[in-house]
Amino acid sequence: MSAKLQLLTAEPRWLSAADLARFIRADLKAAFPGVKFSVRSRTYSMGSSVDVSYAGGPETSAVRDVAERYQGIGFDGSDDSTHYHPVTLPSGEIVRASSYICVQRDGCL
Repeated sequence: MSAKLQLLTAEPRWLSAADLARFIRADLKAAFPGVKFSVRSRTYSMGSSVDVSYAGGPETSAVRDVAERYQGIGFDGSDDSTHYHPVTLPSGEIVRASSYICVQRDGCL
């Protein structure tokens, strides 16, 4: 099998919530210098999440734009189904991630 064919057929690697938290933390630091963020990963029965919280600073929508690009999972309430989609890392590598991302100015529940 050629290397090109292997690249096209190889399954992307899966990233843990802790791995995603590292990427999110680095991107937030670069995008919003001087703003203190708490970025915590959680793993629980049947899932995981990365919780981003901060006080003051940028609008929540701006922080979500940075953090949620790493969310590789979504839920569709109309048909009660979970959907996975690829995540592109800053290096260009395409990976899979099954963690929800929560961003709140005063903390995630």
